[in-house]
Amino acid sequence: MPLDSKFDINKLELGGLYSLANLADLQNIPAIKTAQSGVIPFQNCILLLLTLEKSKYRNRVDKDQLRMFFQESSTQESPAIKRFLSADREVLLFLRKKRLSQGKTMPYQYMGRLELKEIFGNKPVEITWCLIDFKNNEPR
Repeated sequence: MPLDSKFDINKLELGGLYSLANLADLQNIPAIKTAQSGVIPFQNCILLLLTLEKSKYRNRVDKDQLRMFFQESSTQESPAIKRFLSADREVLLFLRKKRLSQGKTMPYQYMGRLELKEIFGNKPVEITWCLIDFKNNEPR
């Protein structure tokens, strides 16, 4: 779901909690509400929405680094991976521990900007990011 609009990063609060509906309303971009993927590209940035407690993936945050794994079918030549490797847009991390709590969908916490540290492997691809704005789960 590439969006032709720009995402106003200045409207976000570091550490703030956001659902897809909140982000859509905040940005006045209704299409965000219907995002089916954890990767939402805009003209100026890419939103990365991750849920840590998924049995299929081993994504994790350790201090100021995020290790994430793409789907088993992904290679470093996949369009989604190439989008991340392109330095023309910032990557913004939204993170939650689990999808549901007591039957309710949990919001994502805005963790700030990411900087690519390393990428390796194929099927799945693993990327290590540095959290620029957060360290030890605290805003910098």
